[in-house]
Order: sequence, then C-alpha cells, then structure tokens
Amino acid sequence: MSNTAKNDKRKKGPPVELTPEYIAEMRALREARKKAKKEAQGEKAPEPQQQERFNYSFIKRPVLDIPGATGYPNGHTFKIMTYNALAQSLIRRDLFPENGEALKWKYRGQVLKAEIGHYKPDVLCMQEVDANRVSSFWSPELEKLGMECQFTTFPGKAHGQIIAFNKKIFRPFAGSLFKYDEIESGKAPRQCPTRNTGMVLALEFADAPGKGVVIGTTHMFWHPVGSYERTRQLAVLIDCAGKFRQTIGHDDWQILLAGDYNSECFDTPYLCASGISSSEYIDSEALSILKTSAAQRFADANELDPKAFGDSDDVVSKETLSDEEAQSRVDGLLQFYGTLDYRTKSLYGETYKEVHPENVHPKSTIGEPFFSNWAHKWRGLLDYIFVLEKKNVDKQHKQPSEIVSGVKVLNVLRMPDPKEMGPEPSGQPREGQYPSDHLCMMCTVSIE
Repeated sequence: MSNTAKNDKRKKGPPVELTPEYIAEMRALREARKKAKKEAQGEKAPEPQQQERFNYSFIKRPVLDIPGATGYPNGHTFKIMTYNALAQSLIRRDLFPENGEALKWKYRGQVLKAEIGHYKPDVLCMQEVDANRVSSFWSPELEKLGMECQFTTFPGKAHGQIIAFNKKIFRPFAGSLFKYDEIESGKAPRQCPTRNTGMVLALEFADAPGKGVVIGTTHMFWHPVGSYERTRQLAVLIDCAGKFRQTIGHDDWQILLAGDYNSECFDTPYLCASGISSSEYIDSEALSILKTSAAQRFADANELDPKAFGDSDDVVSKETLSDEEAQSRVDGLLQFYGTLDYRTKSLYGETYKEVHPENVHPKSTIGEPFFSNWAHKWRGLLDYIFVLEKKNVDKQHKQPSEIVSGVKVLNVLRMPDPKEMGPEPSGQPREGQYPSDHLCMMCTVSIE
C-alpha cells in the first residue's frame, strides 16, 4: 500500500499547522454544541452582553441678546452661571420615582460636565456639590475647561458649594465662608440649626490689577414653611458680602450673588432683599406668610434637607410661638433689613421680559422667568443671579441697559416654557433632557 493511500485512511484531525481560521471554527462549533445541549435540557442560553445604551445628549438652549445692550468700552465682559447640580448623596428613589438610569452618577456626571462645557461660563457658582467628588471629579473636570474651583461646606456636611473661575480672566484675591447658624441678625434670631452656608470669592481681573469683582453663592434653608429663616439668611448674606468687600479694601468692586435661594419671586426673601425695609411695602399675604413661618418651631436635625430627611412634617414641631413672639421676630427681621446698605437687583428679573415675555412668572413684579426647578413633586423658580446696589444710589445717573451703575446684562440663557417640558412624567433629571432637577441659569455681564 502506498504512503498516499495510508494518509487517505488516516483518522481525520487537526491540520499540521493550526491556523487562526481553524481555531475560530473549532471554538464556534464547541459553543454551538454547548448551546444545543442546554436547550435540549430546557435551559435558556445566556444572551450576549449588550452594550451600554444611555443617551448622553442634553437640551441645548440658546442665548438671548438683550435689545440695545452693549458692553462698556473699557470694561470687562464675562459669563456667570448658577447651577444646583443635585447632590448624589441626597438622591432617593421615592423623590425621583420615574427618572430611571438618569439618576446614576456614572451617566449624570458626564452630562453635567458636557453641559457646562457647552455653555462655557467664565464664573460658575454651583450648589449641592458632593464633597467626595470635588477632588476626584469636579476639580479635574473644571481644570480641563480652564477653570480653577474653590469648595466650601459646613463641617461634616456631605455636600457644599463651588465657585469656579476662568484662569485666563481672573485671579483669586480673597474669600470667606459664612455659616448662617453662627451669625447674628439684629433682633431677628435664627429659627433652627440648618447648616446652610454662603461663600464669597473676590476675583481680580488678570489683565487689570487692582480691578475685580466679588462673587458669592449660597444654598438656603429648604423647608416649605421656612420663609422666615430664608429671609434672615439672605439678609445675613447681603450684610456679610458687603462687609467682606470693605475688608479687602475694594469698595468699587461689584458684588454678584448667584445661587439657590429656595424662594420664589413673590416670597419675603426676594421682596425684602429687593429693597423693602418696612412692613408697609410688603403686601398682606407676604406678611402673613412671614409671620406664620416665624411662629414655627423646627426639630434639631443632623441634615435638614428634604432629600435627606424625608417628609417636611417630620421636622416641624406641633408647638408654635405666640403671636406676640412671632410678630417680634418679624419686626426684628424687617428692622435688620432696614440697616443694610444694599439691595438686590436680579439680572434675569430686570431683563428677561425683554427677550421672552411669554415665559415671565405671573407673580413676578419685574419679569422673572417662570421656573428654574422642575422636579417630580414641585416646580418653580428658586435660583437667581443678583447684583448688589447701594440703597442711596441716584438712579438717574444710570446709563441705558444698566442694571445698576457699572453693570450691564448683555444676554441671558433662555429658560424653557413649562409646556416645553413634555408629557408627564417630566420631572428632571431625565435622559436626553437635563441632568439635574434644577436648570442652570447664565448671563453675560459687562463690568465698567
């Protein structure tokens, strides 16, 4: 018998050289046999692992130019944003029951940084920033955008505030943290320990030593009947920001306060801060709300926050102050406002009606947008960008389009109309829409 015949009768096996094609073919055959065996035994074969499919896009809003507004010829122009980023440490599924994967930080964090990168603010004031994500996420991500950030919080609190700034435009000059629980407010005592804080940062213009701006941010008391304490906290912030500017020796630097005030534009914090110093100028409804709030007693809680604590009723005592005690607090608070040197002017409130009149809040006396918070259970306007104005200023000396003397708003980031938020459930954050329950607000300002 020839060698050829012997080879033909040899048992079939692998080729002399194991090629990649042969290995792949054998592997596929083995997998097919395993699958067939499991199916024969009534077991369902595992599906191949699917790739992650999350929509990282977000709704991009246009910037609306204020008609006729132009910057100062020799001034400084920059964009300032305020954004409550929704602390991951405060998220509970019962407060966000329909939000799905959009609540997860591995997705939400990426959308937040993309959104901020898209709008490119030069000054960024953020609230509800997780303390454990500042060094690992926010600081390096903002550094990629050319920004430096400073973080503050109440000791032991899981979240706090950030002020970040464009390093090409600004240099840090000085800063301070205000703990509202520890600061006196005349004859208006604090209502309860809230662990709320405010911070300010003086920024010097990089191209103009000796010139700059004071930036402040805050996140105020959240409770629905906490109007008295919020009104007190805002008075403290205004007072402390003004005194801080004096201590750094730059009384000519403008003060901008951007944050989450947890107050609507018809509530007493906004009304009092806008320059109201006497009860005769506050309508009876607002005064009634303030007095009712002043009478409340709150339980001492480690974290007075709706997302962390639970039902708002859990932190309110059934016992209230007498009418006389409550009225005394209200009178003391209004007197404290009367001693302040400054009032607030809202950058959106003074300009938004000119660019988006159909979306002006129906209860706003000047023209604030309808909302900045769109959650599952509550929607409304909580966030503002204020500039402080001396109460004794001569308004006749202001130039056209000036908010206060030396400050102009050139444009504002458009806020959505409620009907644009889509069918329910529409509470944010939501995949492909917005990455927080708050919407960022941004203005381009010119400083003389």
